[in-house]
Amino acid sequence: AAYRARRRAESDRGQRMTGYGATSGTRGGTAGTTGQTTGARGRTGTAGTSRNAAPGTTPPAAGTGSISAPRPDVGPPSTAPAFPAPNTAGRPPAGTAGTGATPGAATLVDAIARDPQFSTLTRAIRAAGLEQALRAQGPFTFFAPTNAAFDRLAAGRLDNLMQPENRAQLAALLNYHVVRGRLRGADITRMSNPSVVQSLQGNTLNVVTAPAIGINGVASLLQPDIAAGNGVIHAIDAVLVPPPAGSPL
Repeated sequence: AAYRARRRAESDRGQRMTGYGATSGTRGGTAGTTGQTTGARGRTGTAGTSRNAAPGTTPPAAGTGSISAPRPDVGPPSTAPAFPAPNTAGRPPAGTAGTGATPGAATLVDAIARDPQFSTLTRAIRAAGLEQALRAQGPFTFFAPTNAAFDRLAAGRLDNLMQPENRAQLAALLNYHVVRGRLRGADITRMSNPSVVQSLQGNTLNVVTAPAIGINGVASLLQPDIAAGNGVIHAIDAVLVPPPAGSPL
């Protein structure tokens, strides 16, 4: 009887141990399942993404498992310099009477001196002492007689004007061919017909604009618009004579 009671107690104890192991296994399985679920959440990237996302990025939607590329509209403002607009102030419109001289360009006296058709005029300018005056800022318009125009003067008249004692008369004659302002050929043709312009000598020039440009009824333009830094030159075919003489030299 004692032996049977002992065997029965051992059997009951073994059954309790078996039940305990089964319970522990169930708990372990539950823990494993929980671990698998946690791992799955970690793989899907849902845990901590909003806290750990890099600045300037868009958090992913739940379950995507990736972080989008930075948006192009996010970041520091551009510091690239802005290029200034070209400065066009002070430039006279093309084809109109401008003001001032063009830096670095030949002056009236220099442009005349290097043109072979004005070799006589160049000698006259030097004899009259007008070289520096014609290098002034201006601008000026020079109606420049050609060599052929001077050749039509009365014999010996030009040589007489070249004498030192006649320097003032020669200077007055040459200044009568110069007006203030840059009057290109197109500007002259737009003037009223006839027109009057003031010369540097003090007297006026009578200008007709149609059917062709003419000065004082004796000179025509042979070559207009010879450019200079401080003005413009128009080659003419006659020497202009200021009043009161009024007659060809």
